[in-house]
Amino acid sequence: MLHLLATATPPSGEQCRVQNLVGRLHLSQSALSRLIARLEKNGLVERSTCPTDRRGVYVQLTTRGRELHAETLPVQRAALARALGD
Repeated sequence: MLHLLATATPPSGEQCRVQNLVGRLHLSQSALSRLIARLEKNGLVERSTCPTDRRGVYVQLTTRGRELHAETLPVQRAALARALGD
């Protein structure tokens, strides 16, 4: 998920509703939930409940997650450039 988020590292505190990620990442709700659980276990994301809709869940990168995203982004871009051509 880290490499599938924005093209730049999201600012601290920026949240995304899990429901909105399902369509963007082309994963089923259950697959995304399992992925988020693994990322959360590794300290890369945090989940929180939507205050206006208790069924909704937000996810955001932790400081560690933002650092890893920033570190891997150039590698991802270089791999895409090689695969797709500049």
